[in-house]
Amino acid sequence: MVKPKKQSSSDESQQDDGSLGSTLRMREMAYDWLGNRYIKPDQRCLLQLFLTDPYDDRYEIKATKGYKAPGTCQWVLTNGRIMSWLASASPLLWLTGGPGTGKTMLAIFFTDELQQRAEQLNLSALLYFFCDGRNSQRNTATAVLRGLLFSLIEQQPSFLKYLLPVYEDQGSDLFKEPSFGSLWCVFENMVQDESVQTIFCVLDGIDECKEQSLEMLARKLESVSSRFRTKFRLIVFSRELPDHISRTLSLIPHVKVDLESEPDGRSDIRKFITFYAEKTLEGQSYSKETRISLEEILFKRADGNFLWAELAMNELVMNELSRSGTKMTSEQVENWLKNLPTSLEGMYKYMLLQIPAKSQTIVASILRWVVMAVRPLTLAELGAAIDATMGTNSGTNPGKTVTDHLGYCGNILRVSGSKVVLVHQSAKEYLLRRDCDPDTQSEFFRVRADDANAEIARICFNYLSNGSLKAGAVNAVDQGDKPLARLLPFPLLLYSVFHWPEHVRCSSNSMDDIFDLSNPFFEKESSICSSWLATYWSMKKEAHQPFPLLHLASYFGFPLLASKALKKDRNW
Repeated sequence: MVKPKKQSSSDESQQDDGSLGSTLRMREMAYDWLGNRYIKPDQRCLLQLFLTDPYDDRYEIKATKGYKAPGTCQWVLTNGRIMSWLASASPLLWLTGGPGTGKTMLAIFFTDELQQRAEQLNLSALLYFFCDGRNSQRNTATAVLRGLLFSLIEQQPSFLKYLLPVYEDQGSDLFKEPSFGSLWCVFENMVQDESVQTIFCVLDGIDECKEQSLEMLARKLESVSSRFRTKFRLIVFSRELPDHISRTLSLIPHVKVDLESEPDGRSDIRKFITFYAEKTLEGQSYSKETRISLEEILFKRADGNFLWAELAMNELVMNELSRSGTKMTSEQVENWLKNLPTSLEGMYKYMLLQIPAKSQTIVASILRWVVMAVRPLTLAELGAAIDATMGTNSGTNPGKTVTDHLGYCGNILRVSGSKVVLVHQSAKEYLLRRDCDPDTQSEFFRVRADDANAEIARICFNYLSNGSLKAGAVNAVDQGDKPLARLLPFPLLLYSVFHWPEHVRCSSNSMDDIFDLSNPFFEKESSICSSWLATYWSMKKEAHQPFPLLHLASYFGFPLLASKALKKDRNW
């Protein structure tokens, strides 16, 4: 049975409510387990399988990106190859396009369209997953597969019979990256179950997965054509980068999103500009003639790129607001638009060059944290992180303080709910570019991954060492809908607990200062280290005995710590 789509009374197409039912249910199960209450083996299996609910992720994307312009995306339903795929001529279809060309909105449109056609298409299940290079829960092959398996079991509960025996044999290791092959075999068994009629699957943004992980995933996806003839139909949305995606998927049916050469696609970008201009420029009091001229310039310069058009309109509004009540004339508006860079990289550089000199240091720090964070940070977490980085103190409301600073970041960042995210994966790639920029101001904002990971690792480690765990461990799943009182004065606590080891591993810089064995954190019976580990295991939804120091170094991948422990010959 296809997972039902929540309905609300909206205008254009019915919209999701974005129920967090699966997430909350998994949290309740984790609380029972960690509280030593008995939960059944199948519940324990689901609990450890669960990483993120694709249903909730889709809702969040809609909330962040905004709902599509009315009348757009319809062209894909008249495309010959797409129609053949829908009619089961091929089990696999690959749809590609450059950054900002609307691939994710097309993927969402497909999920909505397939949902509406569920009965007509005789669906046993509708699966989808939206990869996100900015979120560790959505940027690996195993994360993709865990999301698909969780969704499939939700819609076909009896399919748990394929997963449970393997889980009972391998335990939680089954859900780690090295066990991707085992998980894929489970997935194959599910989709080939005799009761299955048709399963549609939509995968968006696989190019945002970590590269080594992506190679595994691409090879398995390519095998769909030969292994799943009729029951399973998969459509993949991505860029044609990195190169091995193109090599691996070169022989499967392929549709390119080329809005400049596709008449209906050109109509989409025009509709989007009109739709977005009505919302964004409403308060600018432009005459009808100016608006028409403005939209025409945007259409010509966007070159089929929705993101560029959106950024250009947002920048126009910010430019008008900065003029202290003196509005530009129609001619000035047109000239301003004509002078904007036409590439996304050029737009990102333009936005950074608008940042006032007095704010550049703190904005650079914000960008480093947002770019390198393993998952999106909340306003409160980011505020605490910036306080720790800059040596400032925002008192009881770091989220409010950082919100004020975000205004200087321009449109390169967005606030989605309570989370701070980059406007697009291409912005992350621009900020992480390896080549130096001859312009010293834009070079100042370039993020050097090794240095940034080392900086964040030190800040998170010191955050744990300097008081945030003084009151003991935190049961990370016992939060309900409100943050624990323990977290209010220490908003960065849970992020630091879970992710400081990863930032250490991701940096090739020396971490000699962190792994100083004279630090109380590494004492034989350190209460800080014990509290960190207890909190870490609660976040992992696992239970473990205390670690000796050498075991800890091995488990978390800290060769420097292992070397120091062996030299000291300490039985910690």
